[in-house]
This record gives sequence, C-alpha cells and structure tokens, in this order.
Amino acid sequence: MAANSSTPLNSSELSVRLPSYLGGESLLYGFKPPTAETVRGQTTRETRHGLDQVQRDDAVNDISLIINACALAFSLLAIIISATFAWRQLRIMEYSNLLPMITDVFAKFGTATFRQHREYIISKLWLEYPSEEFGFTKLPDQIRDHVYAVALFFNTVGILVANGMIDGLAASSYMGGSVIKTWERLEPHIRHERKIRPDENYMAHYEHLACLVRENPPSANK
Repeated sequence: MAANSSTPLNSSELSVRLPSYLGGESLLYGFKPPTAETVRGQTTRETRHGLDQVQRDDAVNDISLIINACALAFSLLAIIISATFAWRQLRIMEYSNLLPMITDVFAKFGTATFRQHREYIISKLWLEYPSEEFGFTKLPDQIRDHVYAVALFFNTVGILVANGMIDGLAASSYMGGSVIKTWERLEPHIRHERKIRPDENYMAHYEHLACLVRENPPSANK
C-alpha cells in the first residue's frame, strides 16, 4: 500500500469555496495585512472627505446666515414702510379735520369787513391814537374792534404756520404785504399792551409771522 504524499499548503494560499447559496466565492485564509502605504492612502482619502464635508457644511451655514439676514432686512423695511404710511395717513386725517378752518381763515382775509379793519389800521390808527399812550385795552370800543379783528386774525395765521398746518411761503405769498404793513402800525401798541397786561408773549405768533414774511417776502416767492 503506497503512502500518500502531500505538499504542505501555505496559509496564504489556503482557500475554501463557499456554497452557492452564500455566493460561491472563495475566501482566503491567512490573507496578507494591508501595507503602510495603503493605510496612509486610505487615511488621506478619509481626511479629504472630512475636509470637503466641513467645507460644504460651512458653505451651507454661510448661505443660511445670508438668507436670514436678508429676511430680517426685508422685515425691517416692511415695518418702516408700514409706519411711514400710517404716519402719512394720520397727517392726512389731521389736515382733513383742519381744512374747513383753514379755508375759513383764507376766506375771511378777502372779505370787505376785514379790508375795512385793515385799511383803518394802516391809514388812521397811528395818527389818531399814538402808540406810546395806548395799548389795546385803553382804546375806544369801536377802534379796539378794528385792532383786535386784525391782530387776532394774523396771530391765528401765525399759530397755524408755526405748527406746520399752513405753509409759511404760501401765507407770505397770499397775505405777506398786509402782515408787514399792519404789524408796522400795531407793533408799538402790542409792545405797550405787553407791559400793561403784563405778558411778554402777547401776540407772539403774529410777531413770528411778521418775521417769517420779512425773511421770505412775497416778491421772493413769485
């Protein structure tokens, strides 16, 4: 009986074939471990992949910040526009409420009665009643009616101008000449009346209106 001779197998060459239901592939026993170069290459690829992922994440974060900043800016802009629109609507409502009074003021300026009051002050008051002796309260009733009608009217216009309800240039263009002429006649009486009351601010808006008209005379508004 002949003896069976066999050649020892190297562990790296020893293999076994898997059954067909497991894929039928051969698995090697005693495979060689990966080399240092292979490990370094794998590590380099993983590092690059990690850096690329970090860069992509940073880019996404930057885009998100930009989008959020733009959204915030648009929100603030919308709030500003809404507030401005609401403020303008409020001003329009205020002007609408004041419009009848403003219309009456300008209409009164052109009446025959007001012209008579104005002409008396410009032409006769300073001759008949010297300012150093009379304020307003010491004038006769009929003369005081002329004085108060004009002074109170222009003081009211001055209040409207000072509060931005009437444009100062518009008032100067429409009645600037009358404001200056009547103020020149009434100023000494008003200053004397301030001492009688005493009230340093008496007819102050009339004075302010006269100063405004002097700075922007009617001829400069044409």
